[in-house]
Amino acid sequence: MGEVKLLSFKYFLGAAPVGGKSNDYSGSITLNPDHHSVFDNDFRYRAFLKKDDEGNFRIIAQCYVGNKCFEKTDPEIIQEFDFEGSDEGVEKAKKWLQSAYEAVMKEQK
Repeated sequence: MGEVKLLSFKYFLGAAPVGGKSNDYSGSITLNPDHHSVFDNDFRYRAFLKKDDEGNFRIIAQCYVGNKCFEKTDPEIIQEFDFEGSDEGVEKAKKWLQSAYEAVMKEQK
């Protein structure tokens, strides 16, 4: 079974604390490791920072099953959840994404 990978909160912050850009992270895990082609659906995910109304950073985690990039995917099928902007929030986002992936794999059987 595949593993969702995310980097540290420091990675996501990037240059955002000094007025620069934050960093996004995206990945995918094949749903059919024995016979995979570019036309197969994958579990696709990404995480990025967003400021809330109080100016605090939040980690936004998104995922879906498909074979197109996020920008070409119907927003209605993308699941999203947000977490506090911290290393703990990144870990919770990773666990949420991993759980979503495992649910998809369970449905595949």
